[in-house]
Amino acid sequence: MRSGLTLCIALAAMTAACGSADSAAPAQPVVASATPASTTTTTRPATTIPATTTTAPATTTTTTLPPPTTTTTTTTTTTTTTTTTTTTLPPVTNTACRSVVLIGDSTAVGLERAGVLGELARVGAGDVRLEISGGRSTVERLAGQENAVEAAQRVAATGYNGCWAVVVGANDAANIAAGSNADAPTRVSRMLDAIGGQPTIWMGATSIAGSGFWARPNVQSWNNQVSDLLDSSDSAVFADWDSVASTNSWFASDGIHPNADGSSAMASFIADHFLFFFPQR
Repeated sequence: MRSGLTLCIALAAMTAACGSADSAAPAQPVVASATPASTTTTTRPATTIPATTTTAPATTTTTTLPPPTTTTTTTTTTTTTTTTTTTTLPPVTNTACRSVVLIGDSTAVGLERAGVLGELARVGAGDVRLEISGGRSTVERLAGQENAVEAAQRVAATGYNGCWAVVVGANDAANIAAGSNADAPTRVSRMLDAIGGQPTIWMGATSIAGSGFWARPNVQSWNNQVSDLLDSSDSAVFADWDSVASTNSWFASDGIHPNADGSSAMASFIADHFLFFFPQR
């Protein structure tokens, strides 16, 4: 996805990938009565039992009781003092990820200028490699460019062993909305296979666009699916960037790309989430 309003160039052989004005229209959201009890009262005639008088000789019996005994009970209360000791651990200041490969689309183009290298160094990741390309998705590709899966495969083939940040998804959401036959599970599975089980943060995409293939509902649907799919992963986690970004004025006029403030906030968000998800123990 390229910066500004030109989100993806239309290619003759890639209608769904670009989501141009001539592409297929986005998929429509698939989108007893109770009866009161009867009470009967029966009145019977009064029955009088005749009294019988018996006269017995009076008998007087005198019983001498022993003097009363007073019992005193003493209750002893034992007070137990419980001492609770609270140990405060020092805050974690470094991530276990010393190296990070960041694979991104055009929404990540401003990260280097926004200081993402310094932000990651702040939490202990001093070796950072940026693999960012406009128009990128996990499956579709623009002419002469790698998609996200191919970029990850190329890096992994060098023997890289470290952590990953995946900052793609807006174009995936748009391509799915345009009718791509590659669904979210397929895309996520291919990406994780390319990364090979190494620690990964997958950034949620964001959009406040009201229409088009990149409209907010399409991006939210993508995020929900990715989050659910990563719940079962032992190595990859989902970072909900949209919940933060969508409530702030961090967007360019297209409602998709971040402005300078948005890129700065994203750089800090990525670093903080490496610290949170993968802290140094």
